[in-house]
Amino acid sequence: MSDVESGTRVSPAARPSAVAYGPTVKCRRMYAEDGSEVRCRMLPRETASVPVARQFVREAVTDWELAGLAADVALVVTELTANAAVHACAEAIQVTVRLLTAGRVRVAVTDRSRQMPALKAVGADAVDGRGLTLVDSVCLDWGVDRFPWGKRVWAELEVPRVA
Repeated sequence: MSDVESGTRVSPAARPSAVAYGPTVKCRRMYAEDGSEVRCRMLPRETASVPVARQFVREAVTDWELAGLAADVALVVTELTANAAVHACAEAIQVTVRLLTAGRVRVAVTDRSRQMPALKAVGADAVDGRGLTLVDSVCLDWGVDRFPWGKRVWAELEVPRVA
């Protein structure tokens, strides 16, 4: 994974390794220079990739002992992957999940479309258009990194602190 694809510098000494998740899903596991774990998965740009992406991020946060984030991370990657499946132009998308700090993760979907996502005000009868509103409601922050060839839409989530 290049620096542009991941949004972070990956140590040259850190060699990616294929990790199996179930019978068909494989990902690349890497470590950023700061030692944080990064997992990425290339998927076909199709709606059938949505449940695969959802399972991929659920398993990552569970492995990191952050099962309390699994539902929200799954919701976010569902919306971002579905948007990419509908709006992107290349045959594949990349789903990335990174353990930032204890209890905090960043999930991202990278595609080759330069069309920027935007929050929309939708009517009660609208069939679609609420995805980024849902993402915005469960995340600490979200945004878009532009590239000459496309974009990465990312969101950061954190396990709620108990008072």
